[in-house]
Amino acid sequence: MCGGTIPGEEALDSSLEHRIGINGVSIATSLSYTTFTLTTLFFYLRFTYSKWQDVLILKKEDYALLRVAIREKLQGFKAS
Repeated sequence: MCGGTIPGEEALDSSLEHRIGINGVSIATSLSYTTFTLTTLFFYLRFTYSKWQDVLILKKEDYALLRVAIREKLQGFKAS
Protein backbone atom coordinates (compact mmCIF):
# COMPACT_ATOMS: atom_id res chain seq x y z
CA MET A 1 0.00 0.00 0.00
CA CYS A 2 1.06 3.57 -0.67
CA GLY A 3 1.31 6.33 1.90
CA GLY A 4 -1.95 8.04 2.86
CA THR A 5 -2.87 11.45 1.56
CA ILE A 6 -5.23 12.00 4.44
CA PRO A 7 -4.90 10.76 8.01
CA GLY A 8 -6.92 7.61 8.27
CA GLU A 9 -6.73 6.70 4.58
CA GLU A 10 -4.53 3.71 5.28
CA ALA A 11 -6.96 2.46 7.92
CA LEU A 12 -9.84 2.84 5.46
CA ASP A 13 -7.76 1.17 2.72
CA SER A 14 -6.93 -1.74 4.98
CA SER A 15 -10.48 -2.12 6.25
CA LEU A 16 -12.04 -2.16 2.79
CA GLU A 17 -9.24 -4.28 1.33
CA HIS A 18 -10.01 -7.06 3.78
CA ARG A 19 -13.75 -6.85 3.03
CA ILE A 20 -13.86 -6.50 -0.76
CA GLY A 21 -10.29 -6.77 -1.99
CA ILE A 22 -8.46 -4.42 -4.34
CA ASN A 23 -11.76 -2.75 -5.29
CA GLY A 24 -12.08 -1.70 -1.66
CA VAL A 25 -8.70 0.00 -1.82
CA SER A 26 -9.73 1.90 -4.93
CA ILE A 27 -12.99 2.99 -3.28
CA ALA A 28 -11.15 4.10 -0.15
CA THR A 29 -8.60 6.05 -2.18
CA SER A 30 -11.32 7.73 -4.22
CA LEU A 31 -13.15 8.72 -1.05
CA SER A 32 -9.92 10.02 0.42
CA TYR A 33 -9.08 12.17 -2.61
CA THR A 34 -12.64 13.48 -2.83
CA THR A 35 -12.66 14.41 0.86
CA PHE A 36 -9.29 16.11 0.55
CA THR A 37 -10.35 18.07 -2.54
CA LEU A 38 -13.64 19.23 -1.01
CA THR A 39 -11.93 20.22 2.24
CA THR A 40 -9.25 22.16 0.38
CA LEU A 41 -11.89 23.88 -1.75
CA PHE A 42 -13.94 24.75 1.32
CA PHE A 43 -11.03 26.43 3.09
CA TYR A 44 -9.83 28.17 -0.07
CA LEU A 45 -13.28 29.65 -0.65
CA ARG A 46 -13.60 30.63 2.99
CA PHE A 47 -10.23 32.38 3.27
CA THR A 48 -10.25 34.09 -0.13
CA TYR A 49 -13.94 35.06 -0.06
CA SER A 50 -14.25 33.71 -3.59
CA LYS A 51 -17.47 32.36 -5.03
CA TRP A 52 -17.49 28.68 -5.90
CA GLN A 53 -18.67 29.55 -9.42
CA ASP A 54 -15.57 31.69 -9.98
CA VAL A 55 -13.33 28.81 -8.97
CA LEU A 56 -15.04 25.82 -10.59
CA ILE A 57 -16.66 27.16 -13.77
CA LEU A 58 -14.43 28.14 -16.68
CA LYS A 59 -15.09 31.50 -18.35
CA LYS A 60 -14.25 32.75 -21.84
CA GLU A 61 -11.12 34.45 -20.47
CA ASP A 62 -9.97 31.13 -18.99
CA TYR A 63 -10.32 29.40 -22.35
CA ALA A 64 -8.37 32.20 -24.04
CA LEU A 65 -5.52 31.89 -21.51
CA LEU A 66 -5.54 28.13 -21.91
CA ARG A 67 -5.32 28.40 -25.71
CA VAL A 68 -2.35 30.79 -25.42
CA ALA A 69 -0.56 28.49 -22.95
CA ILE A 70 -1.10 25.43 -25.16
CA ARG A 71 0.03 27.30 -28.25
CA GLU A 72 3.23 28.42 -26.49
CA LYS A 73 3.91 24.87 -25.28
CA LEU A 74 3.42 23.46 -28.78
CA GLN A 75 5.77 26.05 -30.26
CA GLY A 76 8.36 25.01 -27.68
CA PHE A 77 8.09 21.39 -28.83
CA LYS A 78 8.41 22.34 -32.48
CA ALA A 79 11.53 24.44 -31.78
CA SER A 80 13.35 21.57 -30.04
